Amino acid sequence: MTSLNSFTNPQIHLLSADDLTAQRVSPISLWSDAQWRLDNPTPGQSDHRATVNWNIKLPHGQSLLDPEWAELLDSLRRFVWSLLTDPREGKSLKTTSMATISRMLAYLVNWMATQDFRAIHELDNHASWEYVEHVAITGSDKQYSSLHEGWVWQRLHILTLLYKQSGALRESGVSPMPEPPFDGRNPFDVAKRITNRQRDFIPPLPDAVALPIMTAAERLIGVPADDVIKLQEVYLAAYAQGGPGNHKGPGHSLPVRTDAARRAVHSFQFSVLAGESVPWHDVIDTQPRRGAGQVDFVAAIRSLILDIRIACIIVLQSHVGLRISEVMGLKAGIDPDSGLPSCLQQRPSKTGLNTIFYLKSLAAKIHGRPVEWIVGARPTDSQYLPPPVRALVVLERLFRPWRQLGECQHLIVSFCASRGLPKNQRSVGRPFSQNVNLGQKDFLRRYVDWQALPPSPELDAYRDGRSLRTHQWRKTFALYVIQVDSRMLPHISQHFKHLSLAMTEQGYIGRDPEIIEAMSDARARLTVRLLYEAATGDATYAGNMAPWLEAHRKSVRASMQDKTPERILSNLEHEVVEHDFRIWFADHGKCLIELKPESARCHQIAGTTHWEDSNPNFQYREPSVCVGCECFLIDRESAGFWRKRYLDNQLAVENAERIGRGDEFYVARQRARQAAAILHVLGEDIGENGHDA
Repeated sequence: MTSLNSFTNPQIHLLSADDLTAQRVSPISLWSDAQWRLDNPTPGQSDHRATVNWNIKLPHGQSLLDPEWAELLDSLRRFVWSLLTDPREGKSLKTTSMATISRMLAYLVNWMATQDFRAIHELDNHASWEYVEHVAITGSDKQYSSLHEGWVWQRLHILTLLYKQSGALRESGVSPMPEPPFDGRNPFDVAKRITNRQRDFIPPLPDAVALPIMTAAERLIGVPADDVIKLQEVYLAAYAQGGPGNHKGPGHSLPVRTDAARRAVHSFQFSVLAGESVPWHDVIDTQPRRGAGQVDFVAAIRSLILDIRIACIIVLQSHVGLRISEVMGLKAGIDPDSGLPSCLQQRPSKTGLNTIFYLKSLAAKIHGRPVEWIVGARPTDSQYLPPPVRALVVLERLFRPWRQLGECQHLIVSFCASRGLPKNQRSVGRPFSQNVNLGQKDFLRRYVDWQALPPSPELDAYRDGRSLRTHQWRKTFALYVIQVDSRMLPHISQHFKHLSLAMTEQGYIGRDPEIIEAMSDARARLTVRLLYEAATGDATYAGNMAPWLEAHRKSVRASMQDKTPERILSNLEHEVVEHDFRIWFADHGKCLIELKPESARCHQIAGTTHWEDSNPNFQYREPSVCVGCECFLIDRESAGFWRKRYLDNQLAVENAERIGRGDEFYVARQRARQAAAILHVLGEDIGENGHDA
């Protein structure tokens, strides 16, 4: 075959879309063909190596050739042609490398479709790290140890190539990537981090950072969100009505409407929150400033709307484990029966005692099918809204007028202009993850109370949002579902307890491979922490597994001589990973079933005992069963549970004895004694009056 340039114009990627249709890319292929069969001048190589396949299969039976993907298809064709004829770094690619480029593009485009990315310019740095996580999780049957650097590098390198060709793309009329992917790192270095089994390259947020952020976000989606929605309504109503007419007109001119809105906003009073003495926000300054006109007070309203949006997204990410892309994929609408957003479904739990809320997003993540998440639970007869449900309700109300203006169905919309509020359909668009990423960093600077943050260079970087990555919320969520932090506000703690129970009862965890991965990582992290604290501390433990832990403590201490804390921790991490050892965590204690699966009482009662089953039988796992199990361990983290169990049962016994029915409360008496014995072993003796002795 002859060379590429013998039959084509090397600059055809600069032509308009209409002019490109009939252009040839080779003697046998047109620009618009579903497959480019390019010249292959290399002797002895198969022609398929110089082939680019544009009929890329997408989720839900779609193809990149479908009309709705025409813009992305055109951009990618220009990109590939520029690699051959106008490289911005290095030499032109050979046509024989096109089969590899085609595979790399197919992988990337399929991921873009699942995330609802429709253009190259949407692939910002934040999106690149989501892509890294996707590659790490889905590669080679989701087994990190079997990933190869070359396989990972190829899939990451395509983003680097896209960014390097920004100049060529811009000249051809395509908006390029806005910033370098992977924080500007070499994709091969990123690939090595994955294939070296460094699974925590995106770590969970430290507790000292996550809890203040979650607290601030929850505060804002309550009464403050209602205030902002009301303020928005006041502004829009006044702006729409305008002022009284006169001989110059009906009072609908821009200056008259602006003055009417300014007066309405000036009189708006923000609420005083429970436990506080002043309104949560100052009255908005509506005085016009020279050169600014109405922008000052409108900008303040816009800022508050976007702040509430960010607070809602933080709640959804931290309380449910959603990715940004999955939040962006939510659609609007109201369910006529429940009055809640239509992306929510309510179903009774298997026991019938609770109502479980499920969320569906268009961001398909498992084999191209839509995924649902449990976002909360409540007693069947309760009207309580879990925080994520409240966040979805707020988003539905907050953006309703803007969705109507923009005629779009996204739950969250973006304001296309850089300032002010939308005035026409073109100024409302679908959301972008980059805006959310920047918004969360700004939220940390303006709304989070950092007074209790311990002094540390690592933690200080979170004060202004520098170290925050929205990906971290998924692993943070996994940690809190497995083990609720005692420092959480009560209603946040209650949410995670309900969520954990709902997940185990419904068998939900097994349906989302990436949730499994995050949960496994979280359990491994907590397992290492327990073993480290046992080895380096002097805490006492209760339960039948306490002797095993004491023996392990002695073994580790015997090998600790001349080792730094970091080295000890590293050894324990290696032990946990090498033996694939994970502890199951619950309020009432820890289950080490992996050490003695055939001795698990929950399985013995259920008749499901098997030496390979290292998961508890959640249907039968409860404190009275666990406390006598050979696999059970209790430490001081569970002291609060056993203290409450003691007090509740002891009070029931005392009340029964006062009316002469004490003999009827044998079970309560036994539970109180059992709890007191456990607390005694933990060093927290309970006196007769129910307080610490």
